[in-house]
Amino acid sequence: MDIFRDEMKDRLGDALSFSVPLKNHTSIQTGGESDYFYVASDINSLINAITVAKKLNIPIKVIGGGSNIVFSDKGFRGMVIKNLSKNIVINKEGGEVIADSGILVSMLLNLLTSQELGGIEFMAGIPGTLGGAVYGNAGSKSQYIGDFVKGVTLIDYSGPEIKILNKDHDWLDFYYRSSKLKRTHSDLVILTIQMRMAQKRSDEIIKKIQDNLNHRMLNQPLGEKSCGSWFKNPGKLPEQAAGYLLDRSGAKRLKFGGAAFSKKHANFLINRKNASSSDLKQLAEIAKRSVLENFDVNLEEEIEYIGEW
Repeated sequence: MDIFRDEMKDRLGDALSFSVPLKNHTSIQTGGESDYFYVASDINSLINAITVAKKLNIPIKVIGGGSNIVFSDKGFRGMVIKNLSKNIVINKEGGEVIADSGILVSMLLNLLTSQELGGIEFMAGIPGTLGGAVYGNAGSKSQYIGDFVKGVTLIDYSGPEIKILNKDHDWLDFYYRSSKLKRTHSDLVILTIQMRMAQKRSDEIIKKIQDNLNHRMLNQPLGEKSCGSWFKNPGKLPEQAAGYLLDRSGAKRLKFGGAAFSKKHANFLINRKNASSSDLKQLAEIAKRSVLENFDVNLEEEIEYIGEW
C-alpha cells in the first residue's frame, strides 16, 4: 500500500501516521501494526478519512477507546481510524441529548450529571466511547445503553457513493451485548447518537455513579490490561454467568504465554506479561473447550477479533 502514502498524506495531513503499533491504542495492549493510522478529532474529519480510504479502496476499521477489541499480531492491512469526536448538545428541559460517537462514556456521565440528567449511571466504570458502547449495547446485568438510544446518524460506505443515514432505535435491533451493527459487521459507522435522559438531582446521580464504580472496583480487575468481559453470559441466572462457568471449569488456574485469567473475575483475560494476541486467543479457546466439556455450554465472545488470524 506504499503507493498511496503520498496521496493519503496530502489528503489527511499530520493526523495520519504509518506503521503504527496497535497495542498502543487498545486496552489489552496487544496487536501488530496498522498500515495507516488516522486520528479523527471531529465528525467532519472522521467522514473525510472514511471517504478518502473508500476512494482508494483501503480497508477501514474505526475504533474508540480500544476496549472490547483484539487486533491480530499481524496487525491491520488498511487504515485504523481513532475516533476522538466529542461534541455534545444537551436540551436539559426535554432530556434530549445528541452526542458524537467518540465521546468517552466517563465524560458523557460527567456532562449529564452537571445538567442533572440521569439514567445511565450503570455505565460508570465502563471504559471506551459512547459509539463503541452503542455498537456493543454495553451495560450492566440488567440495564443496557441501547434502552436510552432514540436513534443514530451513520455513515454508509458499502456502495460506490458515501451516504449519511438516520436510523431509529428499532432499526438498531438491540439485544444482550449486541446490535445490528455488531452482528452484521457492515460498512456502517456511527457518527452521532440521539438519547433521552431523565431529570434527576445531581446528588442522586453521583451516588448511583459511585455505587456502580465501587461495585466494579470490588469485582473486576480494573487496573489490569484487559478488554473487559471476554465472553457473553449465556443466561441471566448467576449460575449461567460466563464468569461462574469459567471459574468452575478452572479458568483462573490457566495461563498461556503472557496471558492469564484474572484471579478477581474469571471472565476477564489479562495481558499479564507481554502477551501476544495469539496467546490471548489460544487461552480463550482452551477455556471455551473446558466450559463445553464441563457444562455443555458453548461460550460466545463479547470481544471482537480484528485482522488476519
